[in-house]
Amino acid sequence: MTVSVKQTLTSPSPASDKAHVVFASVQHVESLARQRSDALRHAPSLSRDELVRTASELAQLAEYLNQISMSRNQFFSKVAHELRTPLTIAKGWISMLCYGDLLPGQERIVKVIEQQIDDLTRLVNDLLDLSRHESNTLELRLECIDLVSLVNQVAEHQRELTSLKGIQLVVVAQTPQAYACVDRGRIAQVLNNLITNACRYVPHYDKGRIELIVNRNETAVQVSVRDNGVGIAPDDLPRIFEPFYQIEGRQRGKSGLGLTVAHELIRTHGGSLTAESMPGKGSTFHIWLRRVEPDSSSVRQSRGAGM
Repeated sequence: MTVSVKQTLTSPSPASDKAHVVFASVQHVESLARQRSDALRHAPSLSRDELVRTASELAQLAEYLNQISMSRNQFFSKVAHELRTPLTIAKGWISMLCYGDLLPGQERIVKVIEQQIDDLTRLVNDLLDLSRHESNTLELRLECIDLVSLVNQVAEHQRELTSLKGIQLVVVAQTPQAYACVDRGRIAQVLNNLITNACRYVPHYDKGRIELIVNRNETAVQVSVRDNGVGIAPDDLPRIFEPFYQIEGRQRGKSGLGLTVAHELIRTHGGSLTAESMPGKGSTFHIWLRRVEPDSSSVRQSRGAGM
């Protein structure tokens, strides 16, 4: 079996054509890999020449997958940048309408449109973050901060959302202070993503509860987001950080990128984001970051953070 992977993915094309090329290329590689796997499975034995040829074919497939990854990254970045301008314009006009005299029915429609624009804006920002991660251009502004203080600030801002849904949001600080060298805005973004995600699956107006728990040991700071929602099935749990992964039967209409971006942002900091869950009992997401002493020098300059 000869593997041909000479098709190029770098020629300029419209976004829709680029998307078609990327997805078709993925299917092509999957088909080639499946054919080669079947051939190897049914081969009684392999000679040295066959092993060399197989290794060469696998190397070609790996290079082809790398081209696909680069093309996908270019596609994400292009689409996100092209969406930013019309979304900004639409948000501006909707904000102006909100200050006008609207009938009750019109006000409801404007609010729905504004919410949809905000959802699309978050999707665009997630796509850009994912693109920067893939191209190793994601930058951090690092400084030594107290995560107990940051968690309380995030909770204060989020309580407006949770209170409207009848959800109790509490901070459980098991240590008075816990310092880490992080990008304040990015860690706040991760916490906001996890809280927003939890809000979708906890009971509304019926004992819904989200806890932000901060703890530390000798080397690490742990920030956990625990909810008493519907939980995640064991089969789904290993895949929840994959891009665009959607749990079957769950609320649709979300991008499936929030957890992916959160996971990669924590990895960029040199930490880890893990999850544990039990169906019907809720879920807990654990953020682990390296602990530093409060008197250590802060790193305040921007830096590229490759993964």
